[in-house]
Amino acid sequence: MSKNKNHTSLKPNTLELSDLFKEQLFLKQVLSSENYILALINIFDDRWFSNPAIRLLTKIVFAYFKQYKKIPNIFILEKIVEKSASKIETDPKIIMQHVTEALNIKTDYDDLFIKDILLDFIKTRSIRFTICDNLDKIEKKEDISGIVSDFSDILNIDIDQDFGTNYFDDIHEHFENIQTVSARIPTGIREVDEQTNGGLLKEGRCIWVPVGMPGIGKTALITNLVVNFLRNNLKIIVITMEINEQLYLQRIDAIISNTEVNSVPRMGEKIMPQILEIKDKCPDCGLIVKEFPPKTITSLTIENYINRVIISGFKPDVILIDYLNLLKPNFDNSEMGMYEKIGSIAQEIRALTYKFFCPIVIPTQFNTEGFDNCEPSMAMIAESRAVAHHADLITAIFQTDEEKESNTINFMHLKNRLGGKINSKLPLKIDISTLKMSSNSEKVVQKKLNNNAIEKIESSLSNI
Repeated sequence: MSKNKNHTSLKPNTLELSDLFKEQLFLKQVLSSENYILALINIFDDRWFSNPAIRLLTKIVFAYFKQYKKIPNIFILEKIVEKSASKIETDPKIIMQHVTEALNIKTDYDDLFIKDILLDFIKTRSIRFTICDNLDKIEKKEDISGIVSDFSDILNIDIDQDFGTNYFDDIHEHFENIQTVSARIPTGIREVDEQTNGGLLKEGRCIWVPVGMPGIGKTALITNLVVNFLRNNLKIIVITMEINEQLYLQRIDAIISNTEVNSVPRMGEKIMPQILEIKDKCPDCGLIVKEFPPKTITSLTIENYINRVIISGFKPDVILIDYLNLLKPNFDNSEMGMYEKIGSIAQEIRALTYKFFCPIVIPTQFNTEGFDNCEPSMAMIAESRAVAHHADLITAIFQTDEEKESNTINFMHLKNRLGGKINSKLPLKIDISTLKMSSNSEKVVQKKLNNNAIEKIESSLSNI
């Protein structure tokens, strides 16, 4: 962080922020946004601030807002400071200098990241003073139920800048916004895109849960999606907890280069140009694959990891996590059953789609009943109802013994909030050597084209 008299700048690679900077950032937000004041007015505590000038300024802002329901302008603020400065024995000009520095703060972070910085600041300070205020009760082991309630209130503090859409007042903005809200990211699989009105929701608030028995092709689907997304000039993060990240990339190599997957290591130099060609054609695309040990991480771990990746300059358009059952819930305990755990994980992952404004694909498994059954249903999904409450698209992957022989793999949407059909069988071809999936309909179209060409030739021959 660099700082001078009139300007403070926060760069994306700044990981440690001073207390003074956080306090000035807080001051900037409450001088700029009534929503911040409304969110905090009932819990505001001037003890949050170590700097006495900022403590006085924030007290003035909140007191003025309570009285007049608006933020004081700089002229009014300066006049009140002149009358109040003697309380902290500080020159009013020095106090107002903090206002200038706060309003001139410029950051390379978005509003959501600033909100996270300030929430962490507020919660940390609030917890400290709650403990201090109740230290005697804690030491004397008196009733601390009130303290628990205070902690609960602190942990649930939020600074929501969006009060929602006022339907009639915002009707013009509404029709502009729905064009963006309904924007899609194509999966690159024709059958899936046709039945989801064009693909996954581009702005997030969407998780896709492919489901199938072990070894059926869930990871193959993920790797095919990665290639399709790259060719659509998108940035992708893949989190794997089952396959080594280099082996994961090897599967992607095989699909891109149409090379037998086990031959990729010795073909490296020969197939590398085909891989780099994607980057040449799609300069904004990118891929990061990160491996974590299974059953050791939560959605909070993923959130913190992705935040660090974003700070480095890589903002994902799609996140793929392989797979749901290998995560832990954020607040795991021995009393939670598997149903509650899986439901919590699905809910927490969906929340990440709101935070990062992009869709997440995260497979899960059939329960044991689904292993030997080729007619999929929601009842066969492990902890099905828990997942179904939170998933926007649930797609079964399955095949009969005959279809295994013919390298056919079936998809069927069991739940579809994206506006398309459910329970329709969508057969795809999969090349077992490369793991590349292709549409059956492509071959049907090609046959029709060939037949049409033959008919035209035959017709022209009759005229010779």
